[in-house]
Amino acid sequence: PLLSRFDIIFILTDNIDLETDTERCAFILDQFLIDDSKAIHRSDEKEKYLAGDVWERDRLKEYFRYVQNRFEPSATDSAEKVLMAYYHHLRNLEKRNGRTTIRALESLLRLSQAHARLMFKETIELFDAISIILLMESACPTQLVDTTILKDIFVFSSVEEFKDLEMKILTNLRLVEELEEEETCLLYTSDAADDLLCVDLGGRRIIKKK
Repeated sequence: PLLSRFDIIFILTDNIDLETDTERCAFILDQFLIDDSKAIHRSDEKEKYLAGDVWERDRLKEYFRYVQNRFEPSATDSAEKVLMAYYHHLRNLEKRNGRTTIRALESLLRLSQAHARLMFKETIELFDAISIILLMESACPTQLVDTTILKDIFVFSSVEEFKDLEMKILTNLRLVEELEEEETCLLYTSDAADDLLCVDLGGRRIIKKK
């Protein structure tokens, strides 16, 4: 099928929500209103945003180009098991129509490899596999996890929040016992303990825990 040639497909919906609709209306109308206080507010927001550790487009492009040429990540056993289990999960959901082909597994591997590159790593670890499953569930929900909490998919308030999602995925894929002794790779904020072995990437840290 033609759709199987795409690694990921996002379904865009226009759901009726008063709060979201009000924010959108305010944004559109704000472009046509002359209000000095609003202009000052936008200027303050811009300065606050630029004061943070934000990479501009040229720096991002340079980084993407470097990691794409620098790394050719290979998968760990735990990552392979999770991706294969998720592929079987997709296949079992579509036994009747057979739209999920082997290309889906290839897509999962490519996306996981891209995520590992983004994290400046030589290997695709459990963290990468779980992140891609969350991305896939955000695009095309299969009820593996509660998709209502995936609005801001990679904005987690704590490590525990990500770990809760990870545990739900592993539980639903029936991999908890099989992987409980495996090494995991967790996402920590820049406030993480400096004594731990980690790689700092733009305010985020990847810390390997044994």
